[in-house]
Amino acid sequence: PKSGLYLSGNTGSVGLVEIQRPYVYVVGLDVENTHSSGHGFNTNSSITNLVLFKNCIAKAGSTAYRMSGAGTGGIVGIVDSIAYDSAIGILSANWTHLRAYGCTIDNCTDAFKKVSTGGTGRITARNNVVIGGTSKYATPLADHFNTSDSASNATSDASTTNVPGSSPVANISSSDFENYAGNDFRLATGSALINAGAASSTFYDDYDRAEYTVPTSDFLGMSRPQGGSWDIGAFEFEGGGGGFLSAWVVNSNRVIA
Repeated sequence: PKSGLYLSGNTGSVGLVEIQRPYVYVVGLDVENTHSSGHGFNTNSSITNLVLFKNCIAKAGSTAYRMSGAGTGGIVGIVDSIAYDSAIGILSANWTHLRAYGCTIDNCTDAFKKVSTGGTGRITARNNVVIGGTSKYATPLADHFNTSDSASNATSDASTTNVPGSSPVANISSSDFENYAGNDFRLATGSALINAGAASSTFYDDYDRAEYTVPTSDFLGMSRPQGGSWDIGAFEFEGGGGGFLSAWVVNSNRVIA
């Protein structure tokens, strides 16, 4: 991530980053938990009003973003973030209202899911792309997602039947990314994810703190939108070429400065 802070460890069945207080805003961590039961981020108490922004989690043996300890009625936001090569991408508590906006999730057995189908909490998913894995968006959709407010989510599946919300996008492939094999999830020229996202104006309306407004920049800090609409996923396509991203390279499967 842009912060350049990389955390790697083998923690057992806890998170490499444990969050135990409400009103936390975490930006720009690159996390790798190599334990077979380990998590990237984990909440293990009654957490509310938590935002994870521009983070990247790779190879979490269990769950990349494990929000299953979040408090009743709590708001959790995961924005412009990445998860790949993990068992579960984003796991939400039954009572948590989780907002996932502009995330890229690759090669996770389960990309989005709740702990179970009980409770009143739902995942509002907008502008996310899921590639690979077995279960991309957990079903039944109505038990896991706020389908009326979800929009513009993408899948590598051929069908959008199991994609929550309006304006879904199917058939995303490796050619939609700059270097998919190298875990470089920047958008390639002509990607179907470009200008396919929903506008940001309706995001986070129910947050009660000003700093929880959805940032108008992507994983690398590029302003959104660059074209006619927001792009899907953690990266906004730089339509002009060169310039902003020319100083960014992929090193050890991580985008760094």
